Amino acid sequence: ALFTALLAQPGRAQSVSTRQEAQDIYLSFNFSGLVNTVITGLYYGDSVYVPVGTVLRQLRVAENADMQTKTLKGFYIDQKKLYEINFGTGVAKIGDETIRFDKSQVIPGQLDFYVLPSFFKKVFDLDFSVDFNSLSLVLNTDQELPIVRDYRRESRRNYMVMSPSANLEQAPLIVPRPRSLPKGGGLDYFLSAFNPRGPTTYTYSVNGCGGILGGE
Repeated sequence: ALFTALLAQPGRAQSVSTRQEAQDIYLSFNFSGLVNTVITGLYYGDSVYVPVGTVLRQLRVAENADMQTKTLKGFYIDQKKLYEINFGTGVAKIGDETIRFDKSQVIPGQLDFYVLPSFFKKVFDLDFSVDFNSLSLVLNTDQELPIVRDYRRESRRNYMVMSPSANLEQAPLIVPRPRSLPKGGGLDYFLSAFNPRGPTTYTYSVNGCGGILGGE
């Protein structure tokens, strides 16, 4: 997955440790050919902060942000694997595991929480890395994320619909079809003559058909 970043005009945001100015940064988000969109991150202190809820939503990971309680809740891939991230206390719970992170390295926004890419590795084991030379962020993961799982499920469904299968139930015949080797047939022929005040030209064709083993 690749983010290509372009700096925009600066905007006000609460900084990591103090209230300082951060810059909006527009990120082109591409992942496995399934996601192609633009999201807005923040650039502060020589680091790029990405909106955690927005990124998870693009990957179709269930999330629900509550800015008043400073929490992000949902389930990760499996509906039985619930998670809750408290950005006020710096504690994340995912499944039966409790993870502590540095809450000072979080920038609260109006609708989302901005975190360093390393946050995803710590909490979700998603390996993001930043290349400052090309201003890009790359995601490497062996996990089958929901957006990939949904794509594969849809591909299998389309394959089953478009491909014939021996397991499909066949509609019964109203009239039994005999399976004898020869069963009826027909002959079609055509003969014409043409004489434009000269030698006569004859044209003909012969076609035959028949039933074999109940077919045509």
